[in-house]
Amino acid sequence: MPKPPHRLELYEAAVQEPLAEVALLDRIYRRGRRSADPPMLLREDFAGAGALSQAWAMSDPDRQAMAVDHHGPTVRWGDRRRAHEDVHRVVGDVLETSGPKVDLVAALNFSAFVFHRRQDMVRYLRACRRRLRPRGVVVMDLFGGPGARRVQTQTRR
Repeated sequence: MPKPPHRLELYEAAVQEPLAEVALLDRIYRRGRRSADPPMLLREDFAGAGALSQAWAMSDPDRQAMAVDHHGPTVRWGDRRRAHEDVHRVVGDVLETSGPKVDLVAALNFSAFVFHRRQDMVRYLRACRRRLRPRGVVVMDLFGGPGARRVQTQTRR
């Protein structure tokens, strides 16, 4: 009998599509800056196992990523599963963890909604701003729009 998939593999398959996310982040960055220059350094906050950071680093030999998450076992699982020399994984609080200034900060899968109080969200956004290079971009998932209330079905392998 085959071994069942790890719960984090199931999570990633259900909610993430790293290659599409890399393309989207690249497009958002270039449009927001009105520049053809590609973003090179990504900080993935609330990174979990760092699937986006891995895809980012693999999308261009000059790209690097920093994946930050507070849950050590998940970060270590991601590192064992997909270690890459251009991905720096950090176990820490996204509000407190420092690092180099980046082109993009990504907080995807609605993860920034961990901040329930206005002052906490403002503190997070200020921390993001301090981490950005000039004209850098913060990208966060927000739920809304006309399709948000429509029941939909997705099929995945």
